[in-house]
Amino acid sequence: SYIEQNEFKSYFYLFDYSIEILKEKDIIKSFLFFVSKFLYLNGYKFNLEYCNNCKKNSNLYFFDIKEGIILCNNCAKDKSMVFSDYSRSILNIFFEKKFIEIKSMEFNKNIIFELLPLFKNFLIKIFDKELKTVKNFNNIFKNQEITL
Repeated sequence: SYIEQNEFKSYFYLFDYSIEILKEKDIIKSFLFFVSKFLYLNGYKFNLEYCNNCKKNSNLYFFDIKEGIILCNNCAKDKSMVFSDYSRSILNIFFEKKFIEIKSMEFNKNIIFELLPLFKNFLIKIFDKELKTVKNFNNIFKNQEITL
């Protein structure tokens, strides 16, 4: 009731496409799609191409929650939110690509465990509290058959 008509359409398509992916029984892909697009609709758009400070690529990245940026090992001061270059590249695809491009995409589903702390943090910021379901994320995904 607090969103405009165009925003309403965006959220409707977000739910619709997420459910479409769930029909394929791919909870991890559906979750990544939903959360990345939900963050985008809530104004979070990150540069996930390279370190935001030195502009170089790295094997590991650290997310600076306060600044909303990724940094390489040399530039990061806070190294609590770490994720691999592979996870960075997949997350970037989910932010940048459309549903039709992501729907048939294959990737290593284990990246979900690298990205969950980041998603949890931003969902808590959006809702201004930790939702009960956020506490269950690890258990939900731990029970999924994850193939490499």
